[in-house]
Amino acid sequence: MTEKQEFIIRSKEIRHNAARAVSEIASDPIMSVTIKPYKKSKSQEQLGYLFGVVLKKIQEHVEDSTGQHYTTDDLYQWFIEEYGHDRVVEIGGKMKITRRTASRMTTAEMADFITRVIQHAAEHMDCVIPWPEVGMRET
Repeated sequence: MTEKQEFIIRSKEIRHNAARAVSEIASDPIMSVTIKPYKKSKSQEQLGYLFGVVLKKIQEHVEDSTGQHYTTDDLYQWFIEEYGHDRVVEIGGKMKITRRTASRMTTAEMADFITRVIQHAAEHMDCVIPWPEVGMRET
């Protein structure tokens, strides 16, 4: 086995297949096996909705109401700084707060982030954005 293999354990059968795959790993080359809790990653639908609807609508609203032009990436960076999920990182006794970007968010974190952006647009910019399909908001 030289390619990356990942199992998401949802049944006894998958657990059995994963255990068998691990037991069949040769000792050369040296391999690494990681077992960790499963976290569902954000979905492509969420990313498409964020950039194709939410940020696009805000971009158009800002341009129409103020004449200022920002890219969707400019807006994304601003909202990540404002509403991205915090993580505390301590190196050598010095603590920093970092922001988790969309690439590292779970489905639930992405849903929360999108909700905050939509609420900000409504409350502070008088910009109404249509809510996504229910499936994109589920955690």
